[in-house]
Amino acid sequence: MITEIAPSVYRLESVFGGRPLYQYLLAGDRCVLVDTGVNETPHAIILPALERLGIPRERLALIIVTHCDYDHQGGNHAIKAACPRALLSCGLLDQQLVADPHALFDRRYDAYRADHAIGYDDVTKAAILEHAGPAQPLDMTWAGGETFAVANDWEVELLHVPGHSHGHLSLYDRRNRALYTGDAVHWSYYPGAEDGQPKLPPTYLYVNSYLGTIRALGLLDATLLAGAHWPLQRGDEVAAFLAESRSFVERANDAILDELDRSGIALTLREIIERVGPRLGDWPGEVNIELVYAFAGHMERLVSHTQVAQVIDGQPTRYRRASLNHG
Repeated sequence: MITEIAPSVYRLESVFGGRPLYQYLLAGDRCVLVDTGVNETPHAIILPALERLGIPRERLALIIVTHCDYDHQGGNHAIKAACPRALLSCGLLDQQLVADPHALFDRRYDAYRADHAIGYDDVTKAAILEHAGPAQPLDMTWAGGETFAVANDWEVELLHVPGHSHGHLSLYDRRNRALYTGDAVHWSYYPGAEDGQPKLPPTYLYVNSYLGTIRALGLLDATLLAGAHWPLQRGDEVAAFLAESRSFVERANDAILDELDRSGIALTLREIIERVGPRLGDWPGEVNIELVYAFAGHMERLVSHTQVAQVIDGQPTRYRRASLNHG
């Protein structure tokens, strides 16, 4: 399905893992594609959309991968094969993981196995690597702050918006006062495609950076926020979406500290997730473990603020309130 969300801006819509998955096409004199989806997305969604819109493949000039996640970069190889003239790009700090799906898996999805004994099984790993597609080098990278022209009267600015990844990018379209945010801000959950109910918890990784991104986006005069998995936010909804994203971080932080206070003992990251996760949202219980990304970030931040102490006397790592004298 294709929806024109602003003049000459199209949302390409599909469902993946029970959740909406959106790419955006800015169709000016030079066409810009935001994200490539999973391995199957170019042939199933993107290329048919170009044909339906009457846009020759040669007109696709630039592809911007917002960040390193297999459902945003998995179509890189396929779209480059179909549109070789288009420049494939991403944020500088995400380059290695966007270019190499095995590095992506090892350094992003499997990053918590050694310290926390949390990781995906072999079947899930194989599925992630399949959807991530073959390795594909980038043609260029962005640091944030650059602008490019989609048409003579249409400029777009690239924003560096870390938090979900170090090199995450969003696009600020001043002509349409629109933000194309990828996964830069997560609201309080990822909604399901059919009923809009919570499907997955937020998966930001770096708490301070994420909060900085929320603040920075709130300073812009955007009246349209278009993310990769969430309903469009228009007008006052933009500020409300950002406020709810920030509120979740604060609630998670407080709930973690409260649980450590109540337990009076050191807990593993898995134990913290199992105890706190159900208090934060109504997503299915089996996906609480996906809070590992956000909660690992919270624990790192709380340790740096000396509110929590790490207990490293074996594996997995445990955490306790710094004011308590428990082992």
